Amino acid sequence: HYPLRRQRQMCIRDSMIPVRLQYNDLETVEDILLRFRNEAIRSKSHHHINLSEIQYKHALGSELIDNVVIFQNFPKNTLAEMNDTAENEEKTFDVVSKNVHLQVDYDFLLGVQPSDDAMDISFVYNEKRYTEELIQVISGHFMHVLETFCTNIKRPLGNVAIVSPKERHTILEVFNDTKTKYPNDKTVAELFHGQAEKTPDNVAVVYENKEFTYQELDALSNAFAHYVKSTYAVQPDDFIGVKLEKSEWLLVVVLGIMKAGAAYVPINLDYPKEVLNFIEKDSNCKAYIDAEALVNFITNKEKYTTDFVKVPATEKNLAYLMYTSGSTGTPKAVMVSHKSIVRLVKSTNYYQFSATDVILSTGAFSFDATTFEYWGALLNGGELVLCSQNVLLQSNLLSEEIQRRKVTTMWFTAGWLNQLVDSEINLFKGLQTILVGGDKLSPHHIKKLRSTYPAVAIINGYGPTENTTFSLTHNIKEVSGDIPIGKPISNSTAYILNENHELLPIGVTGEICLGGDGLARGYHNQSALTETKFIKNPFDTDTLLYKTGDLGKWHYDGTITFEGRNDDQVKIRGYRIELGEIEQKTTAIEGVQQAAVVIRTVDNSKTIVAYIVGDASLKKEQIRDILSKKLPDYMLPTYYMLLKELPLNTNGKVDRKNLPEINETAVIKKEYVAPKTELEKTLVNIWREVLELEEIGITDNFFELGGHSIKAIKVIPVSYTHLTLPTKRIV
Repeated sequence: HYPLRRQRQMCIRDSMIPVRLQYNDLETVEDILLRFRNEAIRSKSHHHINLSEIQYKHALGSELIDNVVIFQNFPKNTLAEMNDTAENEEKTFDVVSKNVHLQVDYDFLLGVQPSDDAMDISFVYNEKRYTEELIQVISGHFMHVLETFCTNIKRPLGNVAIVSPKERHTILEVFNDTKTKYPNDKTVAELFHGQAEKTPDNVAVVYENKEFTYQELDALSNAFAHYVKSTYAVQPDDFIGVKLEKSEWLLVVVLGIMKAGAAYVPINLDYPKEVLNFIEKDSNCKAYIDAEALVNFITNKEKYTTDFVKVPATEKNLAYLMYTSGSTGTPKAVMVSHKSIVRLVKSTNYYQFSATDVILSTGAFSFDATTFEYWGALLNGGELVLCSQNVLLQSNLLSEEIQRRKVTTMWFTAGWLNQLVDSEINLFKGLQTILVGGDKLSPHHIKKLRSTYPAVAIINGYGPTENTTFSLTHNIKEVSGDIPIGKPISNSTAYILNENHELLPIGVTGEICLGGDGLARGYHNQSALTETKFIKNPFDTDTLLYKTGDLGKWHYDGTITFEGRNDDQVKIRGYRIELGEIEQKTTAIEGVQQAAVVIRTVDNSKTIVAYIVGDASLKKEQIRDILSKKLPDYMLPTYYMLLKELPLNTNGKVDRKNLPEINETAVIKKEYVAPKTELEKTLVNIWREVLELEEIGITDNFFELGGHSIKAIKVIPVSYTHLTLPTKRIV
């Protein structure tokens, strides 16, 4: 209470001060705190500026700031001074208790309220955006960093870990607890020979109406191994190129090369001539097995013994050298050992291989999906079904082959599966397990497949060639939002790291880095690239990690979701844009089945183009309107191409290079209304020149037609002295 003679007006005003805090890893905690204090003092003259005004003027709008820190400084010292100067001995004011309620219109608030012996810290959050579990983790990070700050203010910020010891243990020891026993000291050749002795009469490989049993395939591949050794005198880690179409003899050749101790190099004959020439020169193969060489062996096969070959090759020697498609530039040759293959298909946790499996191979011979298909079947007593490209490309023929062979298991690329789900969903009838990957999965298509075949196991398989086909997998039980790429498979590890190769917490996006027994030896003839991409494992310095370039984040159940690509980040008109985020927001729109977002150069400037497959009722205007509520203006695609399907490359992935060129149909236009007044006609002519479009109506939107701030500048030099402007304001 205030005595009347001593009455003072007191006002507590909350000042929301926008602060930009930048730092580098070499600064100490003390350095940044002192600098932050000094900058706050220097910025005092701007404290009157309303935060909403800053957001309104910035291109990011409300996206500029959505997290707020409030330091609630209760004026207890001021009250104490009033008591000390009181004219009578009675205290004029005493604080008995306080209860402060923090409420702001932001999604996340960190409130700090000092008291006599502590600071009360509150986390206020939007329950629709953040879960309580996430906030608990964030508060744990906050307290861990705060404790670190307090123990040593001279510590460089680069040495301050966000991850607490408990969370670090969870990521390293729980999420990555994947070690299982498997025959890690055996080669593929040894394991196949052993399997042939166990199941000699089982059908091993089928092509059209021809088949080999395990006993036949073992004997023929032994003979071919002797042919290779006597003809080419190969040694372990020598390369033998394979230039063959699919047939039952393909497996005789591949197994024979490995039994001879060499590594095979699968060569896709459909590659452009310049790519084939590069592969031949780069691989420096000791020999090539083409149709002529195969015929020569078949004609003279009786000359060679069918005894199993004893060679010095071990599990550490190379099994194959596989070239990437070269879609991102020069093809890279990945060196994969026997041990990496064995780890993928023996005693693993993502799929229970058995002698009852009938696996139909869909992958091109030069695509590493064949590692799962070929050796998953042949090292476990199953049946491998090969079929021609003609059968694979015609869904009716493929469906007949699945039924005829009683196929149980197949691998599909995401793009191909989407097309089949839309056009020929009956094709999947009879399958027991479907593995899909190679690209981000479409929840729409997986949900449709899941509801049509509820008993079928659908597995999302993620992994680069550099980590031998699969690194993470997720058994899709139900679909709600983004589909995780899963958990590390047996004898594999995964980490989410920042640019300094430091562990990132659960829920924080970073680069997916992979380790374990599936890791390739590196790139052939590219030591510098190998050193860049295959780094020393900071958690086990005796091993390496592969930097995928993919972005992901952990979830609390130990799964990882794919968040885009590092190289999807581009700059347009000064803004950093991630194309993967735009694709994610686009595919989330009801009716959109697939989306590919790329950058095109139009009128010498970069432009975002969205290629979309979806329901016939979808409209470009509708898509843009929904995206405008989810993305800032600078991330909105300028052009929208509605397609029946996205083109696929030879590996079944979306072929972004062959997406159609944009045209006027990709521009969002209103119903055409012709200009009537001189002003309207003049403005339309200006827009035609700047936007390079023919038909522009007076109801069209400059920005929806492909305009942006830079193009808008081109309008400014036009002389307005010839225009009679109306007196009313035009918005």
